[in-house]
Amino acid sequence: MDEKKYLARLFDKDEKALIWFIDRYAAYVSAVIKRVTRGMAPPQDIEEAVADVFFVLWNNAGQIQPGKTKAYLASVARNKAKMLLRNRNVAIPLEDDILIISGDDIEQKFAEKEQAAFIKKAVCSMKQPTRDIFLRYYYLYQTAEEIASEMKMNYSTVKTYLHRGRARLKEILTEGGYTVEDSYF
Repeated sequence: MDEKKYLARLFDKDEKALIWFIDRYAAYVSAVIKRVTRGMAPPQDIEEAVADVFFVLWNNAGQIQPGKTKAYLASVARNKAKMLLRNRNVAIPLEDDILIISGDDIEQKFAEKEQAAFIKKAVCSMKQPTRDIFLRYYYLYQTAEEIASEMKMNYSTVKTYLHRGRARLKEILTEGGYTVEDSYF
């Protein structure tokens, strides 16, 4: 059976479909959470975050497009990991936290949402392979070594693309009127 059928079964609250997704993606979700938490969370918290990710999948199966489940799970896993760090009072570096909308102030939420959309547009405007490398590093939390291996590139070439991507993003954000801390790039 393909993912589309399992999503439909999951939407109908079929527990076997959930088990199928867990078997298929649990290791991936765990890896994403471990990368984000960078060893700052105990194993039992990571296991709980993984379970929370699949609970979100269970509750939102009808909203997930077939073929996009892995990306959806990665996004939820990143957010769960960041919440885990926040709950443990661990500071999250700006590059990891910039797309999270939090706080009770409506104006702040709107501004952060607008900034996130602007950043997404800026990242998507990058040329290949810079965009792929940038997304793999900052959103999928792959190391430069992993990116080099998977994209069959030299490690130093990947680092150069990351450096240029950060410089270009800083330029785009500065031109767009956003204040960007030099330490971020």
